[in-house]
Amino acid sequence: MLENTLNSCILELEMSGLTTPNEKAEVLINKDLTKIENLFALKLLFENPLNEISPGILRNSLVTLANPTLFDYYDKLSVARLETSR
Repeated sequence: MLENTLNSCILELEMSGLTTPNEKAEVLINKDLTKIENLFALKLLFENPLNEISPGILRNSLVTLANPTLFDYYDKLSVARLETSR
């Protein structure tokens, strides 16, 4: 199921005219990365050794992914789960 989601996400980008890995990565960086399909599509682009991603896009990706405020939602869920499991 996840593979279909990933293919769907990448296919959507290609259908909108984005052909290079840089273009796709840039769009995905600016999407909601708390949505798992966007995050995994970005991961898929980076893991493909045939994709040449520019240093600027890599830097922007790292800065975005290192921003803890984007992912605080998950931290709150984790804390709630830990508190209820006591």
